[in-house]
Amino acid sequence: MPGLFFIDGQDGEDGFGVPGPAGANGASSTILLAELSLTAVQIRALNSSPQTLVAAPGGNKIVVPVRVQYWVTRTATAYSADPTFSIRWAGAVTELFTPVGFFLATASAGDTFRNLVALEINTGYAGVDPRNAAVQIRTAADVTTGTGTMKVSMLYYIAGF
Repeated sequence: MPGLFFIDGQDGEDGFGVPGPAGANGASSTILLAELSLTAVQIRALNSSPQTLVAAPGGNKIVVPVRVQYWVTRTATAYSADPTFSIRWAGAVTELFTPVGFFLATASAGDTFRNLVALEINTGYAGVDPRNAAVQIRTAADVTTGTGTMKVSMLYYIAGF
């Protein structure tokens, strides 16, 4: 399956430059692309075993999400439930994007595509410290049966403090 983001007409780019503050202490000026393919086994266990989309950036750095795209391929074998997928910093309950479902409990083959923009987040209010936190995809509960796959692509940048 080709990459979901098309940057300057190129499929599967690693990132591209955007204007940013000058100087050594300025935030990153590069938008990065993270991609993760999930099997049916991984999808069924996303609550108990969240999958890492972006590794922890280290030090006083934060992964700042910009946009996420989901591509779900359903099969004729329905999942036992239709889980809601969410993307969060590891260990946090703050949603970085609106949680979404994909009718996985429907026994019909087909593809579903979703494209979401990041939510505005006030970490001081939410009591979240996102420094050096990985970004993970998870569900509210595991499901017991079902087949189908998912590809998740996220644009993000790293902010340093």
